[in-house]
Amino acid sequence: MLRLSGVLSSALLVLAACGGGAAPAPSPTPAATGGAAAGGASAVTAQGFAFKPDALQVAVGTTVTWTNQDGASHTTTSGKPGAKDGKWEGKLAASGGTFSFRFAEAGTFLYFCAIHGSSMTGQVVVK
Repeated sequence: MLRLSGVLSSALLVLAACGGGAAPAPSPTPAATGGAAAGGASAVTAQGFAFKPDALQVAVGTTVTWTNQDGASHTTTSGKPGAKDGKWEGKLAASGGTFSFRFAEAGTFLYFCAIHGSSMTGQVVVK
């Protein structure tokens, strides 16, 4: 009986060391970083007289498209209210107008609606 107990103990140890045939656990997948891949695209909406999101982070080479979902016209104008910097000026026609701009270099780019001033501002951070 002692010999049978020893054989069973050995068999259990061998099975435990093999993992019992269970598949290995999958490797964790990295979380999304909230930006677009280089050369990708990203979107901003003008809705409720605000840009959503008002801060966006993208990779160099990303094209950002603004879409107007308000019944009033807007713009996406680079710079600060009262101080355009001339990088882009996009008109967003009421109810569906769009404008796209490709960010070819890294930096923080401020923008605003030239019609509605400081009440509609945003920024794009390009890394």
